[in-house]
Amino acid sequence: MKQANGLPAYLEDLNVKAIQDNTLLMDLLALNAEQLTYFLEDYVLDNPFIHLNYPLENNSRGLKVKALDKQIAMIQPSQTLESYLYEQILLYRQTPIRDLMLELVPLLDEDGFLPYTIDQLSQDLGADNYLVMDAVTLLQNLEPVGVGAYDLKEALMLQTEQDSNAPEPAYYLLEVFFEELRAKDYAKINQESPFSEAEISQCVKYYAGLYRSPAQLFSADEGQEAVPDLAAKLVDGQLKINYLAKNHVLVSFKQDYFDRMAQEEDLEVKSYIENKAAEYDYLQVTLQLRQEILVMVATHLIEGQGAYLQNIDRRHSLSMRQLMTLTGFSEPLLYRILNHKHLEFEGRIFRLADFITVAATKGRDSRTFDSIKDRMVEIIQSSDQSLTDDQVVSALAAEDIYISKAIVANYRKSL
Repeated sequence: MKQANGLPAYLEDLNVKAIQDNTLLMDLLALNAEQLTYFLEDYVLDNPFIHLNYPLENNSRGLKVKALDKQIAMIQPSQTLESYLYEQILLYRQTPIRDLMLELVPLLDEDGFLPYTIDQLSQDLGADNYLVMDAVTLLQNLEPVGVGAYDLKEALMLQTEQDSNAPEPAYYLLEVFFEELRAKDYAKINQESPFSEAEISQCVKYYAGLYRSPAQLFSADEGQEAVPDLAAKLVDGQLKINYLAKNHVLVSFKQDYFDRMAQEEDLEVKSYIENKAAEYDYLQVTLQLRQEILVMVATHLIEGQGAYLQNIDRRHSLSMRQLMTLTGFSEPLLYRILNHKHLEFEGRIFRLADFITVAATKGRDSRTFDSIKDRMVEIIQSSDQSLTDDQVVSALAAEDIYISKAIVANYRKSL
């Protein structure tokens, strides 16, 4: 029996706080199948009773690389931070503030930060300070949380502010003691703040689960081995998600070795092997939790996307906030779960983050981003001459479709 969010009933107490408090689980959720292998290789070095099996490789890393080369070539076109922001911005009605938001997107750095003061932006864009301030504020309200922040400090503060599961002192400590947090000077924070060591420690643990780069979720997977963590298949017309155990390292316990060691009468030896056995049990339970959580989130993510996966239709809209509602998870946690994870369907590989889109959602002018892109293509292809980006913008404006030159340039790059 499963709960409303899709997790098995025996995990009914697994909420965001329980996950955030489980350091090992948080570490494992951030890793894809390939990264998990290297993590476990390091993790088990101090435990002589844990054995790792490599089913994908058949114990040969050479075979593994050849398989991966084939998979990398089949990865589907990816969503980018720019395209996702444009999708969201075009949901607003056309106003001078929306136009400024469109102009701000190309100014974001590689992390998704906007490292300019309001005065600088106002001067560069030739706009009133108050309009620019409103545009920046609205940009920071878009997904992923933290985009448009001035720097890392503000990005973490934005994530904390919008997370109902954040510890109560978390925002204040970032605002007042950010440099001390970076320097790990917790004694000074304890001395100069009204919070206890336990409260500060809880906040530090919480910060570890936040993302440092809002743009990373949509960053290219260049140079990474795209081993799918999950597979989707159609069963009686419904998509079903399976965890690809064949692509994950398997963990087993050396029971014979443990039994021989258990014959020792030395109390220190007995204590040692019992601790290592408990460590193995905890690892196995946590790996199982990772598997259940990945399957649950992916199930919600691709629900209704069967036609898209079969190249019959486009992606249905699903925002990060909608996924938060479906799963009960916070955005930083979902970010961690989705980042650099892949799904296989009938020989093609999809990045999980690419299912986060609002391109099919109608904006205030009753148009979707997909319909605007279609009209853009029609204008470009029907012209007898090569049109510049400015000319495409003008042609769309003649039809009361107001977009920026940057959107045209961004979409042309993807063609």
